[in-house]
Amino acid sequence: MLVINMVHPRYSPLDLKIAILKHDIRRMVRTYDVNSASILAYLDKLVIDINVHDSSRSDDD
Repeated sequence: MLVINMVHPRYSPLDLKIAILKHDIRRMVRTYDVNSASILAYLDKLVIDINVHDSSRSDDD
């Protein structure tokens, strides 16, 4: 997954994560014959990854 370390004044970090997520899902649907269960599993994993990342970041503060 693409990691963006810059801050754009118009877009929040969450907006950027959502845009990347939409791009990844569109690419999965175009490239592979995926079903809705696969997309939901991908989203679940992504939410877990984001929560783990955010919780580790708050522990560092």
